[in-house]
Amino acid sequence: MMDSRFLIIARVGDHSQHAHWLQGERPKFDLFINYTGATPARFKDDGTFYEQSFYEPSLSGQSLSEQSQDSQDNKWPALAVLLASYWELISTYDAVWFPSDHLLTTSSDINRLFHLFDGHQLALAEPVISTEAKHTASLMRFVSGIGTIAPLFSRDNLAQQKANFAHKQNNSQRAMTWSEQTPNPKRNQIAIIDAVSTIDSSVDRNESLQPAIELYGQYIFQ
Repeated sequence: MMDSRFLIIARVGDHSQHAHWLQGERPKFDLFINYTGATPARFKDDGTFYEQSFYEPSLSGQSLSEQSQDSQDNKWPALAVLLASYWELISTYDAVWFPSDHLLTTSSDINRLFHLFDGHQLALAEPVISTEAKHTASLMRFVSGIGTIAPLFSRDNLAQQKANFAHKQNNSQRAMTWSEQTPNPKRNQIAIIDAVSTIDSSVDRNESLQPAIELYGQYIFQ
């Protein structure tokens, strides 16, 4: 294991963009790949840790939209199993990020994401997610909640919420659960980190629909 305080857990398919996440400066994070495809040991050498999930051949007869929906329905319950199985390892990290495998970003941006999250002692956050790179003068916005495409949890918050991953919920319900169960009395624990922009390369926009959030009117500028 690398000398790192931060971990990415990614449930990836055959068209995953995770190789881009390791390009740039030296990664200051570890990567746990949970591969969902049919090719034995594919991507095994890409991460610090690796697990291949059971592949369901019947999915090959489904349309792309049906496969995508099945993947989304099972993603978080499958991650709940992974968290339970490897919690002794995962709980040694200060923060854990769960990006969808279609996000485009680099190690430089991910390093900054973790640095800002940790430096501002956040409990729940996400980077900017767009269809093109964006630049802004603000570091982050404190908000009432985030979406399910790329949630970043502190260790303590993840410990409290990992059992919720097993629940069958749509994306809006799941995002609401995370936000409601994140202690945030001063409204400074949940944020969108504007200083880090990721690109959503997904052809399926269903997952990209973010829940309605309340902006608390507080920005932190560089």
